[in-house]
Amino acid sequence: MSAFTDRHFLTTDQYRDASNLDARETLHRRFSTNPYGWFNWIFDTLETLPNPARVLELGCGPAYMWKDCVERIPAGWNITLSDLSEGMLDAAWRSLNTSFSKWFVRPQFGGRVFLRLVFWLE
Repeated sequence: MSAFTDRHFLTTDQYRDASNLDARETLHRRFSTNPYGWFNWIFDTLETLPNPARVLELGCGPAYMWKDCVERIPAGWNITLSDLSEGMLDAAWRSLNTSFSKWFVRPQFGGRVFLRLVFWLE
């Protein structure tokens, strides 16, 4: 089995926390030639969703997109972030919970396949 499909390797080594993904994100932010940015491009599509909406992100990592685009999130969205790695969800929870006072964050760790972090704007 390839290390990139081995759940144990991914959750206990490669993505046990956000440090490896943080290093890649730093490189992208530092050397990207796109002035508009990937997250803004994604949100241009997401903004076509109805309001209220229920949004599910699979493999959210440390929630970079949600943190960067917080001002673009409609108040009626119920957003569920999920990730295979509890370390990634912990980083997402810490980032969103401590950075934005208007976020109501309710961590729900557990389960066999995905861990969940549910939050919404009040």
